[in-house]
Amino acid sequence: MEITYSEFLEGMKRLGFYNSDIEDQYYSLNDIVDESKILHFYPKNYLFKDKPFNEAQIFLFEKEKIRIISFLEGGYVSIINRTLNTVLRVELLHKNRGSSSLTLYFDDGDTYFLDSKLDSVSHNFKLQEVILAIYKYL
Repeated sequence: MEITYSEFLEGMKRLGFYNSDIEDQYYSLNDIVDESKILHFYPKNYLFKDKPFNEAQIFLFEKEKIRIISFLEGGYVSIINRTLNTVLRVELLHKNRGSSSLTLYFDDGDTYFLDSKLDSVSHNFKLQEVILAIYKYL
């Protein structure tokens, strides 16, 4: 069972009742993101109770691009769009029922690292499934 973007938004909506910055970010995502175009969703550093929300990032994999969304102070969101044709290399490290990590290397030298163990405490298996699905997609 994967973690969906809809579930992420519902969690943001609940947090927004207690934090106006997160509420602003929730509405910003609703303004910008077309949920119907998302093929794969990966939440990085979101599934921790003791980490602040602004340490989270989400990766939205669409047909021809990857959106990397960060949550900044003051209620802002930062969105970086990367086209799939700029991905130079994809590296998967996988241990059956243990953990998976995926490193995305881009042609401008940027690198993004997704890790099912480091990016979550109690949802390792769910994130491992997402990483494998993203790897197969790319």
